[in-house]
Amino acid sequence: HSDIQIHLEIPVFAAIPWAHTNILLVNPEQWSYAYDAYVHAFDLILFRDPNSFHHFVTDLEVKGISSSHLFPTLWCSSQPDLKRRTSDPKDEFVCFVAGSTNKYEYLKKLIPHWSASDPALTIYTTRNDIADGLRPLSSSVTVICQDIDRDTRQKIMENYKGHLIVSAGEGFGYGAADAERVGAFAIMNELPVWKSMYSDGVAWLSNSYQASDKVRYSLASPTPDVRAELDRAFVAFRAFDSSACAARKSYASIRFQQLCATFTPLFN
Repeated sequence: HSDIQIHLEIPVFAAIPWAHTNILLVNPEQWSYAYDAYVHAFDLILFRDPNSFHHFVTDLEVKGISSSHLFPTLWCSSQPDLKRRTSDPKDEFVCFVAGSTNKYEYLKKLIPHWSASDPALTIYTTRNDIADGLRPLSSSVTVICQDIDRDTRQKIMENYKGHLIVSAGEGFGYGAADAERVGAFAIMNELPVWKSMYSDGVAWLSNSYQASDKVRYSLASPTPDVRAELDRAFVAFRAFDSSACAARKSYASIRFQQLCATFTPLFN
């Protein structure tokens, strides 16, 4: 038995009776429509972005399911290190895919547009099939398949001036939060969750969308304007300086306070 039980992304219905209060943190990528039948059993259902929250509320109300216990929160990554870097980062880009199918689906349409004259790009993934799928798409992109521990990932993030963060769909996207946290310039596609959170130090790629029958958001792909958008992004990347880096890290530092300010009242 416990007083509070937190279900991370996957609701465990059999465990609900063993806690006085049950809280579910939603990841729209992992949500099955079958979980709609469990919504009533939770005391609090939290979302890490307002767009997913509104989509869920609308759909649940159409089904006649109460959504009064659903709330969006201002999520964040860990606190940034505001100390000045001892060395300058590379004028290159890094992209962390890990095992994400959504990131892979977007990248395999974007990478053929990344040319040899563009800043170098290194992609890290933990899946051999993703690495094998990306490597033939561009000779100017390096794809590394390996597990990365937390400390190593942190060093890699800090070592690159630019981060490429794209996906067919995200419920939050720690890659975007981490790029801000280390003060990196970011190229991101215009997913609503990211557009609602980030502005300075970001270059945007527009999306075309295809409806999904598995999740409550449409899946994004690059548009025919992607090459021109990359060109504009690289211009902004070259102009991104240490002051802009510090400004991104400074804003990331207040997100935890914002999270506490919105999260704490939900337990009162």
